[in-house]
Amino acid sequence: MNSESKQNLVDVTKQIGSVVGVPVQDVDIRDVYRFKLKDNSDGPIIVELNTKIKKENFIESTITYNKGKGSDSRLNTEHLKMNGPIKPIYVAKALTKRTKHLQFLARVFKKNHKSRVAGLPMVKCF
Repeated sequence: MNSESKQNLVDVTKQIGSVVGVPVQDVDIRDVYRFKLKDNSDGPIIVELNTKIKKENFIESTITYNKGKGSDSRLNTEHLKMNGPIKPIYVAKALTKRTKHLQFLARVFKKNHKSRVAGLPMVKCF
């Protein structure tokens, strides 16, 4: 999409939420943006939700929605009534660069100090 705005991305997020059964409102979204890819194809949409509970519900509902369905009936662009060829929509957890680095440091600390715990529970949806 060449004329894509933040509001378009918010609308797509809200549509995905309504399809999987987790209503998302504007106030639930902290930030939304799309990564640009080198080959000028549509990159992933990154959505930062305000609460951890909403993030977990969104991801869990997407997994539940896709579970046990064939590849042609899983979440895709047809469910959002988008024009063009049918493409699958993936929802996954992601960490920011800062959080990835922090998790790396936690693993190094665990290794160096023989600690039993290392990990971060932060989640970002896209």
